[in-house]
Amino acid sequence: MAQNPLEVAELLHHILSFVATGGRPSDLAACARVAHCWVDPAQRSLLRSPHFSFDSMAMRLHRTLASYQHLVPHIHEMLLRIGDDLVSSTTVDLLATHAFTNLASVTVSIRQTYPPQGLRRIFSLPSLRHVAVYCMYQSTFASFTHVLKSCSPSVQHVEISCENWTVDPRPFSVPNTHTKVYIKLKSASLSVGESALAPKLTALHFYPFDLSDIGALQIYRGRFIPWNLIPKSKIRFFYIKNTEDSVDLSEFTSLQFLQININTGELPQLLATLATLRPGHGTNTIVLSEPDYGHYGRKPLSERECRELDSHLSSSPLLSNVSAIRVQLSENHKASFPSLLARGVFRYDRQWMKGQEGWLELVNRL
Repeated sequence: MAQNPLEVAELLHHILSFVATGGRPSDLAACARVAHCWVDPAQRSLLRSPHFSFDSMAMRLHRTLASYQHLVPHIHEMLLRIGDDLVSSTTVDLLATHAFTNLASVTVSIRQTYPPQGLRRIFSLPSLRHVAVYCMYQSTFASFTHVLKSCSPSVQHVEISCENWTVDPRPFSVPNTHTKVYIKLKSASLSVGESALAPKLTALHFYPFDLSDIGALQIYRGRFIPWNLIPKSKIRFFYIKNTEDSVDLSEFTSLQFLQININTGELPQLLATLATLRPGHGTNTIVLSEPDYGHYGRKPLSERECRELDSHLSSSPLLSNVSAIRVQLSENHKASFPSLLARGVFRYDRQWMKGQEGWLELVNRL
């Protein structure tokens, strides 16, 4: 008798990949009840990358894993939003008791001063390759360095963001940074908010990580970056997330890929940055993209700014080595780049390498 097509493993994987990408967790849960052969692949997709913003959801996962321990290895990525009315420290500590043997990526957004103790255990997992830390308070970041000291040597990609949207009145203290063997990274991302505490934070930006061999760097607000720690000549992929500050690219001698978020009113800084590319540079792809305007309060480039940018890029001899200039702006900007279109290097691709997932896909090539 012919096999039921819905029981063919390859076809089932293909079907569930669409559900996992565009559906809801409840859709995958429903798939697990279709047939016995659907249970395991549906559970794998459902649990691969749990995101938690509410304590009840995270606690439900803990109870499920405690009762069905065979599900723990299905978890490869995790996002936790920690704080009041979010995931509690108690629940994080309970989740940390599970043996996450395949957990490779952890993202933590924390809106309280002191991080949960359980994060030390999670960050020390030998399977971990990527960690991201987003702090609401500057003092939280100082406290978080004690968690980062516990990081597994297997970690290769780190993102640290401390925007200081809300000022915490509690004292800011710098921990001892001389008691840990440094962990070599392949990529790093740093975002520091404008604050009087920024100089004090500089010494902690990447502790306890060694940046001497990183090949990819992502920054927000260049003036607060500890450039003395960055091996500019080794950076192959560089993402400048805002153009408030121009960046000198002349020392980035190995640069292959450059992405810059551009905002209205900041075209001079963008052009000043591009002008520092050395003659004969090896950069073959430049991506000009727009940031999250709702988050940063920015506005997209005007048509006049787009045409000025088009004129500059198409006439600059420094861009003769560039094989592709990709623009991720709204589609009504497409007609504002006639010179680049005529040269055949212009690529309008709204979703190409879009967002943090796209960046991680890029740096995983290192």
